[in-house]
Amino acid sequence: DCLLLVNKKFNKNYQITLDTLKEKNRERPMVQIRQVLTFLLTKNTPFTLKDIGVILGGRNHATIIHSRKVIKDFIDIGDESTLETIRLMDESYYDFIMESKDK
Repeated sequence: DCLLLVNKKFNKNYQITLDTLKEKNRERPMVQIRQVLTFLLTKNTPFTLKDIGVILGGRNHATIIHSRKVIKDFIDIGDESTLETIRLMDESYYDFIMESKDK
């Protein structure tokens, strides 16, 4: 398994494998992490919605669009948990993408 270490501070709370992110797990913490990653990928990479769906376990483009909208809505209302997750993940999401492309 490819271990995702988002950064030292984030990793104190989460240790996530690529396989774990690809699962159909609907527990709130995992969903939020996937949604934030989706938001960051659509915002900061040239990947298509389909590419992002493949990276995240074969999700379709509609799921990616929904995830992006959910995170935008949380940002708009100033949700502290979401904003903190974005801040922590934004610093190193690129490493995760490069690892997932190699698999």
